[in-house]
Amino acid sequence: MVRKIKKRRNKRSHYLMAFLLTVLVLTGVVVLQQRGSFSVVRDMLVPIRQVRIEGAFANVEPTELEPIVMPLLQENYVTVDLEAIERALVNVPWVQQARVARIWPNTVQIDVTEQEAIARWGYDSLIGRYGKVFRVSRGLDGFRHLPLLMGPEGREQEVLAMLEGLNQDFAVRNTPLTALKLSGRLAWTATLSDGLQIEYGNQDPRRATLRLLSVLPGLGKERIEAIRTIDMRYPRGFAVTWKPGSEVQQPDERNSVKPTT
Repeated sequence: MVRKIKKRRNKRSHYLMAFLLTVLVLTGVVVLQQRGSFSVVRDMLVPIRQVRIEGAFANVEPTELEPIVMPLLQENYVTVDLEAIERALVNVPWVQQARVARIWPNTVQIDVTEQEAIARWGYDSLIGRYGKVFRVSRGLDGFRHLPLLMGPEGREQEVLAMLEGLNQDFAVRNTPLTALKLSGRLAWTATLSDGLQIEYGNQDPRRATLRLLSVLPGLGKERIEAIRTIDMRYPRGFAVTWKPGSEVQQPDERNSVKPTT
């Protein structure tokens, strides 16, 4: 009886082990199948059904952004990389900012902010309010009214800030800048809307402008209108050249005057 009991126990253990092994194998197959089809099921559960591109568009057409956005929407609603879409859109010349968000249950919302062109940068680009330089495919013919800025690479924001500052200073004369240049040697040159050109050199243009505006009215309206260029590269004064044919020019003058103190 004892041996029979032992044999019965061995058979039961064998059956139990076989059953457990079968369960483990079947479970492994199910797990593998689930892993292989999880992404498919996941995509079926939360697909992206709608994409909205909105903004106050003046220089960008939403249809121009679609070829950039669509390849990045291959994932589903949950896994789509919103930051990747934003990075791709800000590389578009006229796009200043892009905000991308999920709108439940299946919509991706894209809000686009366009660049506001403040000036031309060189002869083939524009510069936005926040100092971003960008080229436009259709050229600059429609932007000739904007001031022309030039400067070394990496100095864009500095030149733009100087333009805004000098425009504030010259507002008393109602002569905004039409051009501002920062040379490779960091020398400034400004041109005003009345054609007056000012050489500042390496000094602070705004400080030099305050000095100029404090003495310029003393020359009189007639002489001021006859000035072609002003050279501010003098520590306590400035030199001028007259416009050709100006009546204020004297015969013994060689189109210039000595620095005024």
